[in-house]
Amino acid sequence: MNITDHMTRVALPLRKCSSPDLDLSELQAMLHSDQYNLLATQVRTFESKLVELDKGGVVAMLDLFSNIKNHLKEPLPLNPAVTKTSIIGMFLRRIYVFFEKQTFSEVVALCEAFRKYLKDWDARCTCTKTSVTGDDSLESSNDMELTIGEEIKHPLTESPASSRVKGGGEESHSKCTEKMFWSKKQAELFVSQQAALIQNNEPAAMPPPELHEKLRSVLQANSENASAHFLSYLNCLRVKEYSGAIDSLYHSWDRNTYLLDVNRSPAATNEDKCRSFRYASLNVAILHVLFGHKKQAIRSLKEAIMMAHEGNDNHCLQHALAWLYKLSIENKEILMERSISKSTELSLSYLASLGIQSMAQHAAAMRGPPALVFELMSRSDQLNFQHSMVELMANSYSQKAALWSLYGKTQMCSVSSQLLLHLNTAMLAYGSPVYNGEACCQAVCNVANILTEQGDYEHAATVLQHARERFPHEPLSHWWMFSEQVLNFTRATHHGKWQDAEQAITKMAAINKWESQLRKAELYLSKGDYSAAVSVSNVVHDHFRIQVQADCSSTSLQVRALVLCAELQCGSAPSAAIALLTTALSTAQYHHMDHLAALVSLHIANLQIGLPSQALGLIEEFLLVILSNGGAFDQGRALLLLAKCKIAALSGEPATRMAIYFSSALEDTILIFSSVCLFLYWYFTSTYNFWKKKGVPFLKPTFFFGNSKNTILRKTSLYDHILFLYNQFPDKKIAGIYQIRNPVLLLRDPDLIRQVLIKDFNSFQDRNFPVNEKTDPLSCHLFALRGEKWRKLRVKLTPTFTSGKIKIMFDLMKVCASELSAYLERSAVKGSTVEFREVAAKYTTDVIGTCAFGLQFNSLNDENSEFRIMGRRVFKFSLLEAIPRAF
Repeated sequence: MNITDHMTRVALPLRKCSSPDLDLSELQAMLHSDQYNLLATQVRTFESKLVELDKGGVVAMLDLFSNIKNHLKEPLPLNPAVTKTSIIGMFLRRIYVFFEKQTFSEVVALCEAFRKYLKDWDARCTCTKTSVTGDDSLESSNDMELTIGEEIKHPLTESPASSRVKGGGEESHSKCTEKMFWSKKQAELFVSQQAALIQNNEPAAMPPPELHEKLRSVLQANSENASAHFLSYLNCLRVKEYSGAIDSLYHSWDRNTYLLDVNRSPAATNEDKCRSFRYASLNVAILHVLFGHKKQAIRSLKEAIMMAHEGNDNHCLQHALAWLYKLSIENKEILMERSISKSTELSLSYLASLGIQSMAQHAAAMRGPPALVFELMSRSDQLNFQHSMVELMANSYSQKAALWSLYGKTQMCSVSSQLLLHLNTAMLAYGSPVYNGEACCQAVCNVANILTEQGDYEHAATVLQHARERFPHEPLSHWWMFSEQVLNFTRATHHGKWQDAEQAITKMAAINKWESQLRKAELYLSKGDYSAAVSVSNVVHDHFRIQVQADCSSTSLQVRALVLCAELQCGSAPSAAIALLTTALSTAQYHHMDHLAALVSLHIANLQIGLPSQALGLIEEFLLVILSNGGAFDQGRALLLLAKCKIAALSGEPATRMAIYFSSALEDTILIFSSVCLFLYWYFTSTYNFWKKKGVPFLKPTFFFGNSKNTILRKTSLYDHILFLYNQFPDKKIAGIYQIRNPVLLLRDPDLIRQVLIKDFNSFQDRNFPVNEKTDPLSCHLFALRGEKWRKLRVKLTPTFTSGKIKIMFDLMKVCASELSAYLERSAVKGSTVEFREVAAKYTTDVIGTCAFGLQFNSLNDENSEFRIMGRRVFKFSLLEAIPRAF
């Protein structure tokens, strides 16, 4: 046997020691698998030993545990037996010690439990075979542990051995489920994992009816399991069953108190029982909060707070205080501040971060500045990321999305929601790949709502279908149900399908009554049923007018109700409509709801269309907000109203028409100029990353000029400029520079220069001088021409500069030099100042004219020489002329 096989087989008992209890079918599947490379004879021997143990009864059981003691050896290098100091040896020693403490009657009970273990497995296999031919799906498992009087478990998750066979027939299912038993450890494992899934990944938990049946079987085998009753309480909350929830919660804490009774558990003290009572009262309060029983919740909270004060339990007190400020109306800020400071002092990071988020939400509802609100959210984020609180991270992103939506920033709401959906919320401790809590469901619904507003109904329906599959149960399903009805209503209303819109409103009423009433009034308005729309809108307006005095969370609905009432009164009472819209505008602006304020301003502009200039100014002030954050329908209405106002203004007074004309012309001019500037900036800077991408050291260029600013502006000679660039890279063989926008390679290594100028001259014969035959014919000289033109001109000029021709030119140049000498003598006699640059230019002009053209220009003596005037024009710098030459 090689080392790999040995290590693989050793891994089997190690896994069995550290894993939960397995039923016999799971153990057999593990032994027969290829994972551990067990021999068939070993597996058969193990199975035969089980049969012998079953037949041998108590005697075989006693022999088994005596053999365990004999197999424990001292560690020797070549001894393959189990050693006392190994993990497996310590596990066997623990079993042996536990068995030695059992009385004879308990050993007999252990043998009976083992026989039942094998018998129940055989019955389960028979039941499974029967269900293959037509029985219902069956899921059962059996197990045995050394604790007497405890029975068998059902595994939490699907395993290779716990098969599901599809079929029909409830009778066989009931017969088999009657034999399902749970051990204490397996019940605790099942309860803890299902509770964690319900809290963090509810869709991955078992469906409520199935979980209810499993819990019944668990409680039949473990009637004193308080955690199972608490899981039943959580399961009832999923389906909004109050009676079952309160009953399970009471049973849970009754079992806790029973287990803490001093007569049964001497280690338990009276303080433990009081602590249990405190948290029981707190959980009852939470239950009432979840079902909307506010008064009962406050009474239970006060009781929990009183008991926490008596027991000096600060942790329980802070938990109760966190729920108290959520339910309270008065002194809310004081309670929050106390909770945050005390939680921070006690290192209760979760409660501190939760309190900060609640304070941010309260500040937004109470018209706090958005900067303050998001500053509070950033403080919460610091705690969340510092302590890796995934649930509060998700809640933070969800709350930010809600705040951005409240402030009318739809795009930022979408960004926050998508950041949450892309957040790495892996929670391996709960066996869940991602966090699927309420915040994730809200984020998905936010994306769907934005798509609905944009008129993208198909993609919105696709997103909601994903939400339906991902969050199928309560309490999360009501979020996507509401968004689904909003989608159905919006689509039906815009398509004129009134019956479908009414059905959507009816379904929406079960989730949000007043939102459905507001939508109903909008539907009546769209249908033209103004009397029904007025009656419904008045009811909604009166409700929110009363509610907002005590609660600021429905401000957006109040503003929408005011706008709807104003729309209904536009024709009959414009002044009343203006008053309602003014109230709505002030309310929206007071709560920093920019998008709603912009929509209200559009309605005001629509009423002021008879005053086109005022209406136009109002539209232009808020148009950008609507176009950037509004839905497709709102954008269309805004643009239509803008067109109406411009038409009305053009049909008015001439001064108004001219003002609008010049305003439009100015806007167009600014737009064109800005576009041209942006294009030019892009054109000149688009190549400035060339050398960076190539990994070549370069000198940072400036806009338009590149690295040639001083030469273009004639502040530095070309020689000095190149020398300056050359000295910027003292230790580099090559460097990159930019001539305006063109990348140029600068060589500093002699070997590379020799390679370019001699060996590879055919590839580098062109020089980097601008040549333009049309605008600047004199630029077409030998030093600037490229390619074939350079070759032809070089062939023509080569005979001109032979030694014989140069000797002939020498006499002509000597004559020009004599004239220069005479000119300088005359100037010296007169004592006049000589501009030597000009004198040298005149001399050069005479030499060129004499040698090249055979003419005597006499530039030294004639200030108005035509050739000298042309020479000045050639060397005169002009930026307008230099730019075309550069390109």
